[in-house]
Amino acid sequence: GVDDVKVKNSFSFSIYPNPVKATAVAQIVLNKKSNIELRLMDMQGKLIREKRYYLMEGVSTVNIPVNHLTAGTYILEAIIKNGERRSLKILVL
Repeated sequence: GVDDVKVKNSFSFSIYPNPVKATAVAQIVLNKKSNIELRLMDMQGKLIREKRYYLMEGVSTVNIPVNHLTAGTYILEAIIKNGERRSLKILVL
């Protein structure tokens, strides 16, 4: 129907475990299927890893390997195709 156009492509985003040693799991909840880009950056904003996914409506999980990273704090940013973004800090041990 006409109302479908107004549905905001909102999403929520969480990471566990946090702090993490080897593999972080990003849990993404979308209210409609969407392309999503996950960017892992250091605290200076330097891009470490960037990957695109096509995720279905509902809950999806994506594994993010961090065992190659130096211990410290990093930022994981998720961006969906309408430009909406969320970012979270990850503490790598």
